[in-house]
Amino acid sequence: MQREQLLAQYLHEHNLRAFDWAKWNCCHFASEWVRRAEGWSPMSGLPSMKSQITAHRLLGQLGGLRGAWTKQMAREPILPTMAQTGDIVLVEAYGTEAVGICAGRTAAVLTLEHGLAHVPMSDAQAAWRLS
Repeated sequence: MQREQLLAQYLHEHNLRAFDWAKWNCCHFASEWVRRAEGWSPMSGLPSMKSQITAHRLLGQLGGLRGAWTKQMAREPILPTMAQTGDIVLVEAYGTEAVGICAGRTAAVLTLEHGLAHVPMSDAQAAWRLS
């Protein structure tokens, strides 16, 4: 199955899944996509995040979302203008940073208040290429 079709299926499956700091936050959403696309999880080896406080504490230790994803992806970020459909992106969404998935001209992100949302890729700050 082509990556675009796989991504469309993935987004459809998770369209109504609610945000949960412990089990389904933006990092879980993006990490599960990487697992499906590449067969491994960037969240492997990380402690569980039971609340917003523990998530922010862990992200602080890892250098924020950008530092955490760079470390966990084991690759340097690329310019967001170079992102392709299916790549992981760091975006500004509804006043906060979030990781999501490039879906063409938009980034699909899981947000606390808006669920699965699409924000313009012009709001992306960094991206990580999937193979």
